[in-house]
Amino acid sequence: MTATIVEPTVETSTPVIILPEPQSLYRAVSNALLFTVGAREYLPALRAVRFERDLDGTLTVVATDRKRLFTETVENTMEGWKGQLTFLLTYDDAKRLANVLKDAGKFGQVSLTVEDTRLKVQAGGIEITVAFEQAEFPAWRKVMPSEDMARDIGGVALDPGFLGHLGKLKLPAGAGPAQLKFFGPGKPVQIAFTEGPLIWQMPVTIR
Repeated sequence: MTATIVEPTVETSTPVIILPEPQSLYRAVSNALLFTVGAREYLPALRAVRFERDLDGTLTVVATDRKRLFTETVENTMEGWKGQLTFLLTYDDAKRLANVLKDAGKFGQVSLTVEDTRLKVQAGGIEITVAFEQAEFPAWRKVMPSEDMARDIGGVALDPGFLGHLGKLKLPAGAGPAQLKFFGPGKPVQIAFTEGPLIWQMPVTIR
């Protein structure tokens, strides 16, 4: 995949997501890449990052290695096309997307356009196109406990630097310390921040 100089356009008849603040999506995608399976495991759906856009304009980025589940929601994507959208990008293509988003601030807003089974990303004069991964992602929402079951674990707040992968997360300035919530025996443990992603440690393998 190479970068080419183009004149950015937005076709309202096709799914187009406008990102006024691409750095938020950059953080979410970069973080999600930490929670995919390794390159040596032949699990295409888990060596990938899932994107889910709701009707309210929020874009949720999801990744899992079957033992941990990462989710982060990016707001303010309501401009442009309005509709629901779900797609999966391979690890390598998600990393390419993150690389474009990393420097996208100097170009202003970024547009994501869905063309059949491909995603076109435009930022200023830079354009890349990546193909969707055709694997089946786990039904991750089915393992999420109800929020009213949650209770704090003794009010413990942990510095992300002590939690392995969490120390590598790209977090917004107001993220605060990691807060742990316990949902009962056999349920996942939630690791949350004031601002930023939700991470779940699974008691069983996600299938």
